[in-house]
Amino acid sequence: MPKQSHRVGLGARHLGLARLTPRQQEIVRLLGAGKSTTEAAAALGLRPSTVAFHRANIRKALGIPTEWGLVRFAILTTIGEDEAAGDET
Repeated sequence: MPKQSHRVGLGARHLGLARLTPRQQEIVRLLGAGKSTTEAAAALGLRPSTVAFHRANIRKALGIPTEWGLVRFAILTTIGEDEAAGDET
């Protein structure tokens, strides 16, 4: 019997993203781009504590137990978004 993968498909990741508020989606995209909480806050004109609050709510909404899990989700979710955006032009 083949071993089952724990990887989540791209569609499933985007479904998770769709469950978030627009602000939370922005934060996920910034985290996926490698921004820290402080850098994301500066980019959005927010305080770092506000971004940290959003990060906690994102984890809760998606059932992600750890910060590392959130960063992993953000990276995997945003892979290919730059290329897809470039295809639209």
